Amino acid sequence: MNTLKVGDVLAKPIYASDGRVLLSQGVALTSGYIARMINLGVSKVYIEDKLLADVTVDEPLTDRTRNAAIQILEDITDTIPVKKEGLLTLSNDELDRVSSKFNSARYIAVVKEIVSELIGKMDVMVHLADMRERSDFLFSHSVTTTVLSTLCGLGMGLSRKQLDELATGCLLHDIGFTIIDPALLRKPINVITADEAALFRKHAAVGLAIMKKLPGISLPSAYVAGQHHELMDGTGFPNRLRGDQIHLYSRILAVADFFDNLITGKAGKTLLPHQAYEVVLAQSGTKFDHNVVASFVRHIALYPNGSTVLLTTNETGIVVRQTSSPARPVVRVFRKRTGDEVDFKEYDMLKELTVFIKEVVD
Repeated sequence: MNTLKVGDVLAKPIYASDGRVLLSQGVALTSGYIARMINLGVSKVYIEDKLLADVTVDEPLTDRTRNAAIQILEDITDTIPVKKEGLLTLSNDELDRVSSKFNSARYIAVVKEIVSELIGKMDVMVHLADMRERSDFLFSHSVTTTVLSTLCGLGMGLSRKQLDELATGCLLHDIGFTIIDPALLRKPINVITADEAALFRKHAAVGLAIMKKLPGISLPSAYVAGQHHELMDGTGFPNRLRGDQIHLYSRILAVADFFDNLITGKAGKTLLPHQAYEVVLAQSGTKFDHNVVASFVRHIALYPNGSTVLLTTNETGIVVRQTSSPARPVVRVFRKRTGDEVDFKEYDMLKELTVFIKEVVD
């Protein structure tokens, strides 16, 4: 962010905390825009560069579908009362009121559109950079994890019916958070007190209770809300389930949820995608289903297009394309400039097997 200049043109949209577009692709930055992004906590942006005009970053969802998902999450949240500490349950009357206001047809239509768009882009690699305002990311997190989980399910060969059920549960997986004081939700997980952690853990059971009451929501979809913090080794919550006791949909979301928390700083220090992947990989087969992790990583750009990286050749370059191996993209190294001519070399790391990425350069 410190290198931004007035007149720089955004190559990707900037999203607000609720997931809506804050600044659109193609906008020329003003001093006011730059100051606003810094104040909102945006830490990374993509800027157009004539030398990288051929570099593209595909969005997995259209803005229309993304915004429709955000809007329906807002509408559902508005029907759920926020509770005081110690009262983190909803009465049957409150659950019935939430259920009566739930527009099942509209919600299912949005979910099906998400799945349809992702099926059309099943080979896409999601470029996750922390380009959203930091104050509250619940809605944006819900959409991001739905995308990641659905792509993971596609890679695992789930049927269209299963994908719809998976996405239906994922988009509302954190609905139990909506009765908790928003101030608690804004805290990173690693700084909350023991009492706050106990409140936090209640959101899964509350979410399951709400989901089971919503018309048109299947039980497997509801399980996503109730089980997405369960871990394969039985150390998760709320019921310390293990292995196949945890529904497959919940095992998929568990990986997506944890990964997104790592790269947004919700779990503590904000990690880059390749760093977050290493954390997830280290727990594959113990806390996370190894088959899920194997499918999940195939859809994550560990080094997103536009990233500046240092190679083991001691050359610095820009990631310009993804390959079939997320850890081995195509890197363009610029050597020297003569007038309008620029000399560069590209390393296709699937072919240049002795060249590796040493680190990401800020």
